[in-house]
Amino acid sequence: MFLLQKEYKNLARHTRSYLLLLAAFFIPFAVFYLLFGFTGRIIQSQIDDTGKEKYKVAWVVKGEQAADLRKKLERHLQIELIDSLAEDRLEDALLKDSISVGIIIDEKFDSAIIQQKKAEIVLYLNGNSSGAEIVEKVINTYRKELIKKNIAASSMPEGIVNPIELTENNMRTMQDMLDDAYSILNMAIATLLSLLLLIFGAVGTTYALRRVFWEERTSGTLAWALATTVSYRHFFRAKIITTAIFSWKMMFLALLGFLLALNVPQQGLMEGLMKQLRELLSWQSFILLSVSAIPLSMLFAGFWSFLGFGLKAAWAIFVKRISFLLLILIFIVGGSISVSLGYGNAFIPFFNIPLLCKALVLGKYEFVLLVSTWVATTVFAIGLNLLALRKFRG
Repeated sequence: MFLLQKEYKNLARHTRSYLLLLAAFFIPFAVFYLLFGFTGRIIQSQIDDTGKEKYKVAWVVKGEQAADLRKKLERHLQIELIDSLAEDRLEDALLKDSISVGIIIDEKFDSAIIQQKKAEIVLYLNGNSSGAEIVEKVINTYRKELIKKNIAASSMPEGIVNPIELTENNMRTMQDMLDDAYSILNMAIATLLSLLLLIFGAVGTTYALRRVFWEERTSGTLAWALATTVSYRHFFRAKIITTAIFSWKMMFLALLGFLLALNVPQQGLMEGLMKQLRELLSWQSFILLSVSAIPLSMLFAGFWSFLGFGLKAAWAIFVKRISFLLLILIFIVGGSISVSLGYGNAFIPFFNIPLLCKALVLGKYEFVLLVSTWVATTVFAIGLNLLALRKFRG
């Protein structure tokens, strides 16, 4: 206990230790708070712009023809009718983008409707546009209403005018699409959480190892420390536990920063999405993830200390960097694939952590698998630390 207190005080006296702990909390909190808020503003502004955007539509007609159609166009919130343009000026106005669509109504439009003859409407467009689509939808709705009136006013069977009635039965429902989007969101959150554990846990581990081992080795005080210590094992264990504690604090604060950013109220449509994300990552899941980070911190400490003591200095630096990149790849793959945490992969070191994150996010985990992952990670951590101790003594 004395050695542990000594090592932890030695680590705590460095200002950089506190800066790293603060960064572990504030970086995830600030990044995701700003990301959620910025994304929400963009989505909301796009929705607002879509709903408020007006399209200028030139209405060219002689007399008071097509009054019913005009009323339908005027009632549409995104259509602004313009009566001041003559037919010979439509092309020029379209080319200059002063109008979106030009509508020319035949001078015998109303009489053709009454006589159940074809009534002509000519649209002037400059390529496809949202304004043209809106105008065409309004005209098609009006056309369908006229067809129904004509059929009702005559003894003509409906099958002659409308021989085919098209009904779509899409087997892929909106709920199916929402479920797919929800599943993608689950995997994204699981991958993100596992990467937070890896990145901040690794940073905390490598920093603490450098403070408690490598600085003493380079300063020449390591031999003196070993001479005044009861045994290599107690000496090594105190430093590894100190490293694991600091690594766990980094992971805990990173998860806490992310969760708090997730629970900051948002506005508009983003608040609905945030509500779904909060359901994915509840406080219970956060606690279980924090507990899972305990054996993971021991695994990180054993893994990188083994590399540090088992390899020569030049090779150790290279292998550490490569191993970190490989772990990032493993965590990304584990969080993004559809493989679930099972009795087989719960015992695979490192790979079981993103699977566990995914199970916790989904809320579909078995307590036995949870404990199995913790036990397996702990066993591998002890094994790596024993190997590191052997290399350290040798």
